[in-house]
Amino acid sequence: MEEPENGLHPNRIPAMLSLLQDITTDTDEPVNEDNPLRQVIVNTHSPAVVGGVPDDSLLVARLREQIVDGRRFRSVQFACLDQTWRGGPDVGVDNIAKGDIGAYLNPIAREIDGSTSDGLLVKAPPRPARRRVVDRPDLRAFLPGFEHET
Repeated sequence: MEEPENGLHPNRIPAMLSLLQDITTDTDEPVNEDNPLRQVIVNTHSPAVVGGVPDDSLLVARLREQIVDGRRFRSVQFACLDQTWRGGPDVGVDNIAKGDIGAYLNPIAREIDGSTSDGLLVKAPPRPARRRVVDRPDLRAFLPGFEHET
């Protein structure tokens, strides 16, 4: 499923995730007619979805550039959270920290009504005043339309 959270109210995301998990195979029960092998694959960029999925269900696709025999190409490499059954040196899958996933999904904390989506108050750093070239008297002589102004 491609970004199933699009169009949903953020408060409904947990219910959607619960429904998606309910249609997958229950690994605590034997596979049979009532519990067929079934998985759900979701593509998302939503911190809310990532935060609502069990850690061992997360795989992160990362674009990697490689050079082989002098030729450059890009490929997708998967990583999982450490401390899950998916990770570890024996499996051959790279590990990624959950904080790194969050930083990728939400690289800049933006202020929305004085708080972020998780309720933390975040103040954006003040931006320096922008200095325009047209405001500089020493450069006005070089700009069209300002040649004769002093």
